[in-house]
Amino acid sequence: KFINKILLYLLLIALSNTSLAQWVEISNLPQAQQLNCIDAIDHDFVVIGAYPSKLFITSDAGSTWTVKTHPYSSPMDLSFVDRNRFYIAFSNGIFMWTSDGGDHWLTAYSYQQKTTFGNYIEMFSSTDGIAMGDGDPFIRIPVFLKTIDGINWVETCSQPLGGGASDGPSGIDFVDANIGYYSPKGGPPPRKLCKTTDGGFSWTEMDFSVYANVLKFYNKDFGLLINVPNVHVTLDGGFNWETYSFTKNISYSARDIEFVPGRPDIIWVTSAQGLSVSTDSGKTWNKHSDELIKSAYEIVFTNSNVGWIISSSSGKLFFTNNCGGLITNVKGNINIPEHLTLFQNYPNPFNPTTTIQFTIPVRGNVKLKVFDLLGNEVATLVNEIKEPGSYNVIFDGSKLSSGVYFCSLFSTGMVKTRKIILLK
Repeated sequence: KFINKILLYLLLIALSNTSLAQWVEISNLPQAQQLNCIDAIDHDFVVIGAYPSKLFITSDAGSTWTVKTHPYSSPMDLSFVDRNRFYIAFSNGIFMWTSDGGDHWLTAYSYQQKTTFGNYIEMFSSTDGIAMGDGDPFIRIPVFLKTIDGINWVETCSQPLGGGASDGPSGIDFVDANIGYYSPKGGPPPRKLCKTTDGGFSWTEMDFSVYANVLKFYNKDFGLLINVPNVHVTLDGGFNWETYSFTKNISYSARDIEFVPGRPDIIWVTSAQGLSVSTDSGKTWNKHSDELIKSAYEIVFTNSNVGWIISSSSGKLFFTNNCGGLITNVKGNINIPEHLTLFQNYPNPFNPTTTIQFTIPVRGNVKLKVFDLLGNEVATLVNEIKEPGSYNVIFDGSKLSSGVYFCSLFSTGMVKTRKIILLK
């Protein structure tokens, strides 16, 4: 163990001191036939669900690992409340939780006549959470679950939404305990995207009939849905979508999407053929150059730099502390802009939301504000210290009247301004 600590420490030091480092394999991970799911609270604390019946837990960023067991063979999704309390969805349709770091387990929900496969579980606080399991394949009613105390779970959905997700949590995502999206993977076409705003009790079919390999939302407005070879982007909560081309040479289904925290312009996607990345909020994509990562499965970032990837079939774990090589100090890197820039918002005119993109070349306090024609401030969108890079902010003008407004970016003693038009 001591030798493993030294080797990993030297490896991470090397990673932090080179601009070429991208993803590094953590070689001391305990062996398993398959890695199924991963979640992380911070840089140090990571839990991996493995087959058969294992959890791998580190509290020191992978230097050492503790192996815990759980009651069932295949964990499919897991979610944290804190370092002791986390929840797991199992492939047999049972959902369980622990309050002592995995030493003992309690059943959150078990009704195998209804749930034939546990796809998704997400805790938003110590009390609020959402879970989903495949229902009867003939009735085609997925089972959605909700808790408001972290202990007792109730069934919420009774609508035939077109079938279950069938192979993990890729076709479902909740922004919070109320707003969620679901893409059916079974049933007769058209299989429309569904949205809930009450925690899954009722669902609305959106006017969007694209089957999702995987979907993910950064917030209630900005989300991605990938159906290889296309990626679809929404900026208004799923009502309207723009379609772009996904990565060339990726012919298999995408598996997981991860928005880098605080950097909605950087998006990572895993697939059986490796990694893809976008640095412009999903408009263009490239296959990542790191050939070490094959059959990438799930990915999680804990901040704008630190991320983890599991490769399911190979049982390998990868780590980055520079956003996979995208965050460097090399002049001219695409994520270190040379100038303070405020781009024209899109769409423009807009109703009621629009995306505002800006870049900053140096670390400092950044303010992004909106003013009316009389110079009155009507909204402050950003007011904080930010690192150099490119940022997207979604502005919601639903409480304002139609008209011309001015968006101003303040940083390092400079001001950039754009005219924006709200047209209701």
